[in-house]
Amino acid sequence: MAPYALGLTEDAHASSSRSPALITATLAAWLTLPAIGHAQQAVAPVSLEVSGSEGRNASRFRSSTRGGSPKDLAYTLASNQSINTQSYVAAAIALTARAGKGGDGHDGIIWDSAGSMGGSVGRIALEVAGSVTQGNASATGHGIAVTATGGNSGSRMKGGTGGGSGGMLGVSLNNASVTTYGRGADGLQVRSTGGKGGSGFEAAGIRWSASSGGAGGQMSLGFSGSIDATGSGITASSRGGVGGNISGGVIQTAGSSAGTGGHGGEIIAALSGKSNGAASTIIARGGSGVSLISAGGDGGQVTGSSWFNGADGGDGGVGGNISAQMDKVQITARGDGVSGVLLQSDGATGSGVVVPGSPVAARRAKAATAAASPPPWVGVFA
Repeated sequence: MAPYALGLTEDAHASSSRSPALITATLAAWLTLPAIGHAQQAVAPVSLEVSGSEGRNASRFRSSTRGGSPKDLAYTLASNQSINTQSYVAAAIALTARAGKGGDGHDGIIWDSAGSMGGSVGRIALEVAGSVTQGNASATGHGIAVTATGGNSGSRMKGGTGGGSGGMLGVSLNNASVTTYGRGADGLQVRSTGGKGGSGFEAAGIRWSASSGGAGGQMSLGFSGSIDATGSGITASSRGGVGGNISGGVIQTAGSSAGTGGHGGEIIAALSGKSNGAASTIIARGGSGVSLISAGGDGGQVTGSSWFNGADGGDGGVGGNISAQMDKVQITARGDGVSGVLLQSDGATGSGVVVPGSPVAARRAKAATAAASPPPWVGVFA
């Protein structure tokens, strides 16, 4: 397309007394033409959501089925595109994936059947190179929000085979600009949670084990550009699902226990300067500049009385590895108790046994922390 050009040539057949108003109007029209190569293309706010199907519950003649996994999600905002939303609750860019719950086991008159595993989230990929604004000062929505949730396990005689995992999430802000004006709105918020473990119930007077919570998703985060947020700049959390509970039963199977909490997922972050050599900036006006947290899920509980072989509560899940590399990034954080950069890996709490009037079971009551110490986080700052 040829560049716009201004030509004020007289028509050979026109009157020599050309109207000044016509020339003025021509100039005004030319001055309001878009700047070719520099204009931002306005894009509508983005809300993409996928869900997995629910698993089939068991019946007398068929077993339960696993929860479904949602389709993969991917979205790209190009460098010449911009989003400005005035929504009260929604983020300017929101990507959400939820896996389906596993089917429950059959509640038989004499014998129950087991529940099935929850579905797992697949992959979510987001790349932002343009401008994103959550522009409503009364809003609660964030600038960019990415959420993944594994499916809960089914319950009944045995608590399924565990909650589904929180997927694999890749988010890249490449020379992007993110601004929020809402109340405590984060610039970028990424969350992944494993599904809950299934509960085990009494079947023919026998207590069965529950299942473990699903693992939090693995995350890979990249950032360059600028973030100016009324909440935190960048927050990312990967949390394991809670272990399933067990209850009921006069006696129970050997080794019966509540479910173990799921493990937190690994988080890898790389923050760097802009492509023109300038430092990237993060301004958090009501929270931490960068917050990366991986946490295990709590262990399941044991409730109800059992006269023989008291069951164990579930172990807490283990927090995942966290690594962050930063180069030419300026971070400003404001508020009470906030951090410029926070990297935190937490093992969860194990749960206990609640067995009134049973000294044997009471001696086996368990309120332990995660079986293994959480792995150390690694922070590398250039």
